[in-house]
Amino acid sequence: MSANMSKSLFKLSRPTIKELTMNVIKSTLFVLLMIFSSITLAADPIVDLIDVPVPVNLDGSQPKIEEVKIAIISAARKRGWIPTMKGDGKILATLLVRSKHYAEVEISYNANTYSIVYKSSRELDYNEKKRKIHRSYNKWVSMLSTSIQREFGVRAQGY
Repeated sequence: MSANMSKSLFKLSRPTIKELTMNVIKSTLFVLLMIFSSITLAADPIVDLIDVPVPVNLDGSQPKIEEVKIAIISAARKRGWIPTMKGDGKILATLLVRSKHYAEVEISYNANTYSIVYKSSRELDYNEKKRKIHRSYNKWVSMLSTSIQREFGVRAQGY
């Protein structure tokens, strides 16, 4: 093999400044696209559960308001929420997941219904204008409501 031939086989071409600039721009755009698409995909509209019916007792009677309060507090604790009484018919419940993700809801109740409404959050990508939040929040609220229903002996709920 001649010396000229071996040099040409191993000669690497250097990219031009224009090619380097285009590669940087493409890479930056790709990273930005990934960041913004992941934020958008992780956000769901906040679902407030309003006037969820409290199941009747086996004898057909409506539970007393004290029984509803006890069921909500018990279900919240079982799910890791910390319930705090905030007056007649109102409970503030907070949840901290992995020492990072924080959610706060207000649960208002009477003998016939209860409602779970978003109050605040941290590290859940909450967007106030669009009223969107990380999809895990809605899952946690749904599981809390399911647990409340279970306290009354109901096995499933249509959420």
